[in-house]
Amino acid sequence: MIKTTSAALSWESTNERYSKDKEAGNIARKVDKNHHDIVTGLLAENARKVFASNLSDKFAVYSREKMIFSSQAATNDDIATLIQNEISGNTQ
Repeated sequence: MIKTTSAALSWESTNERYSKDKEAGNIARKVDKNHHDIVTGLLAENARKVFASNLSDKFAVYSREKMIFSSQAATNDDIATLIQNEISGNTQ
């Protein structure tokens, strides 16, 4: 299962999680912006590779609002495009 959202919202949420954890006295994980951007930049292609490998019985991708891909009900196997659209904010 993969959960994705726009890169901007992902970065904002990462910073919010850090601040909340720090304020609560928990171990706060600070993420470098460059590392975040690398991960979001590679997510779509890496997901495509994992899905194409057929090593997973089930594969699902969720936005924050809904499921956007399910291997069990797939009509569109261009998973990389679906994820990249979420990351770039080009959802329909």
